[in-house]
Amino acid sequence: MAQPVAQPDGLWRTWINVGLTNASGNTEAATLTLKADAVRATPDDRWTLYGEALRARTDGATSGDRTRLGGRYDWNLSPRLFSFGSVDAERDTLAELAGRAGVGAGLGYKLIDRDELRFSTFGGMSFTTDRYTVPRLVDGEVRTRFDRPAALLGEESSHKFTENTSANQRLVVNADLDRQGAWRAQWDAVLSVAMTQSISLTVGANLRYDSAPAPGLENLDTLLTTGIAMKFE
Repeated sequence: MAQPVAQPDGLWRTWINVGLTNASGNTEAATLTLKADAVRATPDDRWTLYGEALRARTDGATSGDRTRLGGRYDWNLSPRLFSFGSVDAERDTLAELAGRAGVGAGLGYKLIDRDELRFSTFGGMSFTTDRYTVPRLVDGEVRTRFDRPAALLGEESSHKFTENTSANQRLVVNADLDRQGAWRAQWDAVLSVAMTQSISLTVGANLRYDSAPAPGLENLDTLLTTGIAMKFE
């Protein structure tokens, strides 16, 4: 997801990214994506908020219906070391996921912290609750809800290639502590080319992996998007 440049001045900076594709003829298909990201930073801390929605129809049937919301708060313990707390929520109709809510906390370290390149790693613990639209077999039992703790690991970076071209990427992995070999990962990346001070063209990629998906679903879910992003600050 495109991220505003975080300046330690206490002001909110927001990107709103809209993408739309439509096909007609032998195949009738339409996809709408909406993403938003906001950052507020000071010399001591940083707030990051995000939201995204996907709606897609193919030949009259729903082929995508997903919503995610979340946020993270970072507190600088030193110029490089920081602590964090995060909250996430998700709904995915096709994956029979009525709701997923998670909280996490841990520590992170800024390996590189320059204007043209920032790279951080982080890790900690999370706790997630899943609610399913239909009962499913999870950890040897048929359930409509499943709670579990997990180890949380991740990395994120921002790259400024030129005055007009930048990129961001973030990878988060949650490994269940109750189920051996069960884990989820999500990678988000976006390349942004500024057309004006407030409007950019974007190309984004989203990869989600679940080692134990709902019956009939693939482990890996990918999404490529193009769109226009508007900056507010």
